[in-house]
Amino acid sequence: MQEMIARLKIMDSRGLISSDQIRSWREAQVKPAAVFLRKASGRNDIAPYNCQEFAEVKEKISHQEINQVLKKAIRKSHINLLLNAARTHRIIALEADITNVPVELLISKFIELLHSDHASSVFLHASAAHYMLHVQKDALEITEVFAPEELPSRYILELHNDTGLQSIEDDSYEIHCCASASIPHGKHIGGLRLECRNAENNTHLKLTVECASYCTDEDLFQCRMHTACELQSYLIATLSELG
Repeated sequence: MQEMIARLKIMDSRGLISSDQIRSWREAQVKPAAVFLRKASGRNDIAPYNCQEFAEVKEKISHQEINQVLKKAIRKSHINLLLNAARTHRIIALEADITNVPVELLISKFIELLHSDHASSVFLHASAAHYMLHVQKDALEITEVFAPEELPSRYILELHNDTGLQSIEDDSYEIHCCASASIPHGKHIGGLRLECRNAENNTHLKLTVECASYCTDEDLFQCRMHTACELQSYLIATLSELG
């Protein structure tokens, strides 16, 4: 694991986001997430764990049970999202360098991972705020807590769709992927743009995430760290597949 972490760097406009920062933030999310799930489910066996143990607990809960447990919370969260729907977005931009992996190989392995039997497990281990992932041909259905919402939300990421996105494609990158996010059968709420290029047999990528304009600066910081955790987890899982 340490070798994999050493092969990648994640940064934003303010500089490097260290692996220690990411690990500390990830672990700090476990207790509130575990307490919420215990209260929502009525299961006394759910107690604060570390992120890995908590992910393993959630893996043992059926999707049917998770759906039932989160039903009311998701409804409340979606009402708030609809009430606060905005035309403008606040933007998070993260970049990453991955050494000794050409971009084409990294992307192909990531796509394989996303469509593999391991995708849901990687998703759950990436953050204590993650609950469910359904991978479809051209869309991802995600259930997670993502600032500024304090409760789980469910949304669809429509891949290769830039509807409503306000970020602009950067021509200096060779590979481009975008996704528009919306509540199921509801309004557009944001999206993302992933761009990659080769840099002397290494990969450099940029991930731009568009959030609701009513995000406070603190919300935006939480979104930034949440996204950094996800990015690190998926890159490490992809590197592990490469060996």
